[in-house]
Amino acid sequence: MGVRASKERDEVDKAFRTAASEGHLDVVKFFVGKGAQIEKPNKHFGATALLLASARGHLHVVKYLVGIGAQIDTCDITYGDTPLHTASSQGYLDVVRYLVSQGAPIEKVNANGCTPLLIAAGEGRLDVVEYLFSQGANGEATNIHGTTALIGTSENGHLDVVQYLVGQGAELERGEEDGMRPLHVASINGHLGLVQYLVGQGAELERGNKDGSASVSEASTAMASMSLNVVTDDSVNQEDAERVTYEHIKNLSKLLGINHFDPICEAFSFDRKSSLNLLDENDSDYSATFEQLLSGWKSGKNLNDLDKLLKESGIRLTSSYKKNTQK
Repeated sequence: MGVRASKERDEVDKAFRTAASEGHLDVVKFFVGKGAQIEKPNKHFGATALLLASARGHLHVVKYLVGIGAQIDTCDITYGDTPLHTASSQGYLDVVRYLVSQGAPIEKVNANGCTPLLIAAGEGRLDVVEYLFSQGANGEATNIHGTTALIGTSENGHLDVVQYLVGQGAELERGEEDGMRPLHVASINGHLGLVQYLVGQGAELERGNKDGSASVSEASTAMASMSLNVVTDDSVNQEDAERVTYEHIKNLSKLLGINHFDPICEAFSFDRKSSLNLLDENDSDYSATFEQLLSGWKSGKNLNDLDKLLKESGIRLTSSYKKNTQK
C-alpha cells in the first residue's frame, strides 16, 4: 500500500471512529462500506469505535458494531477499559445490559484492577451497580490498592450506593492496603451524611489505619469537629465553612506530600473568614500562598514558621481545634 493510500485509509478509520463516538449510525455504516477497520484504535487512548460508542451511550451504534463482529472485550491501551467499563462509568444502563447480554465479562479488570462494578460504584451509578449485582458481580472485588466498591463510593460521597452495598452485605470494616476503611475516606472527604450513616450501621469510630493514626476522632481537623459532634450529641450546628476548611487542608496535605493525619491537620484549622477567602480561586494570592507554603515546608521550617508565612499572606491560622470527648 502506497503512502497516499495508507493516508486515505487512516482518514477513513478516523472518520469512522468519530461517527461512532457521535452516534451517527448512518455515517458509521457508510465508512464501513468504505473499508473502515472496526478494530483500529485511535492514537490518543487506543480506543476502538466500540469503546467510543459505549462511552457515549450510543446503543444503536454499539449494537451495529457488535453485530458486524466488533470485539466486545477489547481494551483501550491507556486505561485498559473495556466497553463495559466505559458504559458503566458513565451510567449508560441500556448499553451495559446489552453488552452483558452479548457476553461482556463483568469481572474483567482494567489497568488499575477495577471491575465495571468498582467503577460504577465510584461514579455513583446506582442503577448500573444494582444491575451488575443482579448478574453476579463480586461486590468485594478490589483494585490494585485494595479499594472495594464500598470504599470507592464512600470516598466520593454517594450515599445511595453506599446504602445499597451495605444492604447487599458489603463489609464495613474491610480496608485498603493502608488500612483505610469506608468511614475513614468518608470523613476525609467531608461527607457528613455518609459518616452518620456508616456510624449508624456499626462502623467502628476508634479503629485506626495501619499507621495507627487514623481513628475517626483523629482523622482530620474539619471532620473531627463535624462528625464527632454529630455522632455524640446528634446535633448538626456546623457551618459550611468547616467543609471548605477541610478541602483546603486536604489540598494542603497533597501539596506538602504529607498524610492527612499529620499533626498539622490536627493542630490547626483555617478560620471561617480565611476559608471562604481561600475558596475564591480568583484571588491572586491563592496559588502563591500554597507555593510559598510548600517551599517553606520542604526547606525544613516548622509550624510556627508556616504560621508566620500565612499571616504575612493575610491568612490567620487558629489552634481552636478541640476533640469532642463527650459520650
